[in-house]
Amino acid sequence: MRAVVPIGDRLFAFGDVNVAVGVGTDQRAAVWSSTDAVTWNLITKPATFSTDPSYAVSATADGRGGLYMIGTITTANTSTDALWHSPDGVSWTRITVDQSQVPMFLTIATAGGTAVVTGQVTELQQARRYAWYSTDGLTWTQAALPGDQNPAWSGPSLIGGGAGGFEMLSPTAEAWHSDDGRTWIKVEPPSPGPAGDYRAFSPTSLLVSDGTFVATGRDGGDGGPPSAWTSADGRTWSRSTIDEPSPAFGCEAACEPAVVTQVGSVLVALGYRTEDRGALPASAPVVTWLSTDAGRTWRVQSAGSPGVLPSALALFHSELVVIGEQLNGGAVVRSALGAITWQAAEPPSSSQPSSQPTPSTTFSPGPSLKTGPITFRQAKVPKASAQPWSSNSMWYVNGRFYSVFSRAHGPLLWESNDGTTWRQIADETQFNGKGAQDCASIQALAQDGNGGLVAVGGMDGDCADTVTSTATAWQSSDGVTWHRATIQPSQTSLLLSVAYAGGSLVAVGTNRVVLHSPDHGKSWQLTSLSGPPSPDFLAVVPWQDGFIANDLGHAWRSSDGLAWVPLGTAPLGQVTVGGVLVAGANGLYWSGDGAGWTAVTGTTVDSYDWGAIDGDGSVAIALTLQDEMWITTDGMTWRDTGAKLIITKSGEHGATPSFCIGAGRLVTIISDGNQTRSYYVDLLK
Repeated sequence: MRAVVPIGDRLFAFGDVNVAVGVGTDQRAAVWSSTDAVTWNLITKPATFSTDPSYAVSATADGRGGLYMIGTITTANTSTDALWHSPDGVSWTRITVDQSQVPMFLTIATAGGTAVVTGQVTELQQARRYAWYSTDGLTWTQAALPGDQNPAWSGPSLIGGGAGGFEMLSPTAEAWHSDDGRTWIKVEPPSPGPAGDYRAFSPTSLLVSDGTFVATGRDGGDGGPPSAWTSADGRTWSRSTIDEPSPAFGCEAACEPAVVTQVGSVLVALGYRTEDRGALPASAPVVTWLSTDAGRTWRVQSAGSPGVLPSALALFHSELVVIGEQLNGGAVVRSALGAITWQAAEPPSSSQPSSQPTPSTTFSPGPSLKTGPITFRQAKVPKASAQPWSSNSMWYVNGRFYSVFSRAHGPLLWESNDGTTWRQIADETQFNGKGAQDCASIQALAQDGNGGLVAVGGMDGDCADTVTSTATAWQSSDGVTWHRATIQPSQTSLLLSVAYAGGSLVAVGTNRVVLHSPDHGKSWQLTSLSGPPSPDFLAVVPWQDGFIANDLGHAWRSSDGLAWVPLGTAPLGQVTVGGVLVAGANGLYWSGDGAGWTAVTGTTVDSYDWGAIDGDGSVAIALTLQDEMWITTDGMTWRDTGAKLIITKSGEHGATPSFCIGAGRLVTIISDGNQTRSYYVDLLK
């Protein structure tokens, strides 16, 4: 198996099987499907793709509920790349991309209803790259890629598509960008500098995360150190900060983040040793990296041994699923609960999200939603700082909106009474440490229970070009003057979420860290957990005078922030609305107790990859990766607004928005580092 694609409630895997031919065997391209990543059914016949030897190389969803697959067919001594399409994974039709030539080394990406195939054809003894685009999967139009091209180039390019357009990278990191898949520009590489030379970068993975293009690989080819680069617009690339695995991880600095997927706002990458000085080891040493800032910073989280060399990674039903090659031959499917503790795939537990309603309480009608189209109004924002920011996050706390902008040397804090007018109230001088190398990173904001604010995140060495992060918290009575809190004992972690309930504060973060504060955020202590292992806690929310915290697929509940009870598997991104919890995981779910989850019916959200969710207790909004906006006041019935969160204006194309809800008002900020705009709209009558 070489590729895996989740669509709705099914998971599809692509590869090949051996079939008997005469006295020998041939390989044939094959597709399997599964509803639980445990039991797999072969759903294609040996001759579905070709009567000649063939195998699948890659696959992707077509954006309409169907699938594309790229494979290779071998006839005599000639290998030909081919593209197929299927509405259901069972019946496949071969597609001719170019009538006049035979493209080789095909790769494909889809975004916004457009599919783009890139490949190579031979012209006058020279290999030249092209791109073909289609809006229906049947009719394809060729687009030339500008710029000088290496005639000796061979091998597949990488292509990624999403909000912000399409990006293409060659094996030598040459880059092209297109906003629509039709017109392409050649991207000039950054000049060599203190951060290193982009020309040494050999990419192995490319994806689009919330409008940011993220490429991972290594420097200098086989044996080089792991490397990663990001681009906010597909035109200008910046080197990321990435942990190099030590010999303790069994990689001897020869690992690379080879397969990457997105889980909510977190990117998960897996790497393994590819240069072993002889035979492969008895088990495949695997390193897990996580990034919580759209690929700009990667931190090693664990090393384990799933027993496979991973070739594909996907999120499915709140579980990370990896497929790859067994060291002793053949193919195997493995699941990673929480991305750190690897285990063979097992039957899902009874707490897996259910498709049948199981309400545990009676709910009263919530406030009424506005009807008709959603129309955003533009808010007033301060002039851009001389030092541009790279991203921002938003919260509604104590009746006000807050936005933190992440900058190279620390955070910038904005405040708004009602989301219509913003003002700057603090900068990095309030948060950074005393040393010139102490750079603060704020990841979450909440009330302190005493009329003030708490902020949590990390103090790391970005200024010193290192990646070590120390869990850090700050407290403020007015949002303007901030004081650093004490944390005992000190924790190597990045705190990602904080919540107040029942007189206590709880903060959670990476490295299984859960902190408790009984004194309104002035001091924090480490709490202990029992139950399933967790690599990183992503969120904690107030729930019935207590808390619910969740990681990449598990949830815990606490009445006081000190003693925690595991609830089992759970979807991601939980918020409260109408007396229930709502969350997303390739669809929308709701729960009355945080343990049993019910799939929301009557929506088409479950056919998409879920993107993000937020709420203020009275109304919640879910945003799909296709930028659809769904809203609810009770968590069980959702309405498609027909609107888009990203408001495209001059200078904003490809920017990644942040958003939050407060008092029924949706507020969003869009910043691309050069221009910042804010918009708001009321959702309730």
